[in-house]
Amino acid sequence: MQTSIKLRRNIFWLSDSFRGSIVKNHLLEIAKNLNEYNSKESILIRNNNLKNILEHAVSTVPFYSKYSSFKELINFPILNKNIIRDNFKDLQSSKFIDKKKNIVSTSGSTGTPFQIVQDVNKRYRNWADTIFFASRAGYEIGEYLIYIKLWSKVFGVKKIKGYFKNLRMHSVYKLSDNDISKLLDEIKSKSSGINMIAYSSSFEKIVNYLERNNSKPIQCNIKSMIAISERLSNRTKELVQKYFNCQVVSRYSNNENGILAQQNLIENNVFEINWASYFIEILELDEDIPVKNGAIGRVVVTDFFNYAMPIIRYDTGDLAVMNIDKQNIPFLERIEGRKLDMIYNTSGELVSSHLAYHLCKYGNFRQFQLVQYGLKKYEINLNTDTKIVDEYKLIEEYKGYLGRDANIKINYVNEIPILSSGKRQEVINTYYKS
Repeated sequence: MQTSIKLRRNIFWLSDSFRGSIVKNHLLEIAKNLNEYNSKESILIRNNNLKNILEHAVSTVPFYSKYSSFKELINFPILNKNIIRDNFKDLQSSKFIDKKKNIVSTSGSTGTPFQIVQDVNKRYRNWADTIFFASRAGYEIGEYLIYIKLWSKVFGVKKIKGYFKNLRMHSVYKLSDNDISKLLDEIKSKSSGINMIAYSSSFEKIVNYLERNNSKPIQCNIKSMIAISERLSNRTKELVQKYFNCQVVSRYSNNENGILAQQNLIENNVFEINWASYFIEILELDEDIPVKNGAIGRVVVTDFFNYAMPIIRYDTGDLAVMNIDKQNIPFLERIEGRKLDMIYNTSGELVSSHLAYHLCKYGNFRQFQLVQYGLKKYEINLNTDTKIVDEYKLIEEYKGYLGRDANIKINYVNEIPILSSGKRQEVINTYYKS
């Protein structure tokens, strides 16, 4: 098996060498930047990457031509999905009109289609980012990887490619108790190291299955586990450690850019920001000015490497908290998720969406969901075989978070539907969204 892994790894790097070692060179730069963040060389590389993309944008992109006299990044406007959608052609570089490009599509959690264009070098940069951050979690190229997500209709073609990459594609729709049992049998049967990437809700579903069945720790060789797309709860992290003897780390990424940050294994709740490929700002909720360290704000991203369609000061729609560590390196303390799906108390003040996870102490639920329908109207949806013994206690606790005048209703449901993206929203706000 080790021979097979080594062969796959060698084939990957050999094919990269035929392209001029593009991915390898990107990888070396990423490692230099993130491992030696404060060095003069790393600072110079980042500054040049930012300067180059801004100069390229004003000289070749119609949308940015009016900003040719810029002095710094803050002279550029904030983008969002609607602005990009409305100015799709004008945001593309004239230098890449006739060159090979990739169209990246995403529906996001809103279900509204959204596309951007990426040049080939940006794609290679994303490959290098993926390799770097996967290795941070414990994975190396060529090793067996189980990937649980929504797979497209060309699943059969991808499955063939997956075989050569040692990739096991598992659909997010196949996580019934029987499916999980078969997946665990497969994991236990592998003698070589296993790696897993999955939506956070998929990991949650797996450990909930193990909890309900009073399972013992799984005897297997798990090397790395990376949770994507959704918020990863501390409870899920603890149960993954209990059953698989492996730390699961949360990755913060999006389709339109790539990997923005990832939790590290040493300080497991700290998100290491991908400063090598992006400049990230945390701005006030209602103003385009930076928040203080430790305060929640909007995540605004400038992509250093998408020259076909420069994405400068892009408001992702997510909220996060940034802070500075002892080495003076900025990191993300926590990521709250989409602004549109944040919960507000009865006074209209923002409340951390992490409060949904307090539901876990009231029962072993298959699924749970907190929904705000009005200024003071909230509902809690629970998928469980056993009703909560003390509903009054739960409601009283949540009134402490949301307001004493909160109207809270508990619903027992058979299923909480997942989105078309294959993800499940544990927090929804229909009131402030409208």
